[in-house]
Amino acid sequence: MLELLTGRMSYDRTRTRGEQILVRWAVPQLYDIDALQRMVDPSLNGEFPIKSLSHFADIISRCVQAEAGFRPLMSEVVQDLQYLLQRGSP
Repeated sequence: MLELLTGRMSYDRTRTRGEQILVRWAVPQLYDIDALQRMVDPSLNGEFPIKSLSHFADIISRCVQAEAGFRPLMSEVVQDLQYLLQRGSP
């Protein structure tokens, strides 16, 4: 999901050392709405609801927990994403 959000690869050695591993670079920014907006894939041209972005970041942050026991089941992730899509539909 981080790859979808950012348009980046999970590992990119062409980036600076602090940005090579996507999870390490992105996770601290998931909790800062301004940083979160800056890390979104530029091809989206800023055309996304901020509230949906925030909810998507919440889902991602639960999925990248260091302790496996704190990560949601994939069925919960799917349910959360479906809910997010339904809320964004007219």
